[in-house]
Amino acid sequence: PPPAPSATAPMSSRSDLAAILAQSQDADGSWGNDPLRTAAALLALVRLGNTRIAGLRKRAVQKAAAWLANHAALPAVAAVLAALAAVEGGAPCGDAPAFAPLRQAGREGAMLATIRAD
Repeated sequence: PPPAPSATAPMSSRSDLAAILAQSQDADGSWGNDPLRTAAALLALVRLGNTRIAGLRKRAVQKAAAWLANHAALPAVAAVLAALAAVEGGAPCGDAPAFAPLRQAGREGAMLATIRAD
């Protein structure tokens, strides 16, 4: 993947990364029909300031969250969906132990690993 900006990088670089993620999303809302890749991409989008109600990538977040709802039995997926709801409620995204496997989830996981939690 292209080099991802840190949490202190200029906003345009962060927006570029969000655009790359959104453009690589499949039509069904997933990334490669893979729950962990999709959860990693969703968490990255959330950490970049996008939710179902805010940000330039609202539609990508909405589609990913809807697709992941069918995979919420996986702990990492459930943790990402909970983090999304928390951020939408005004809480910081933070980091959770359940997110650890997502950093190994393909290209999306590699991007996520470069984005600091709040």
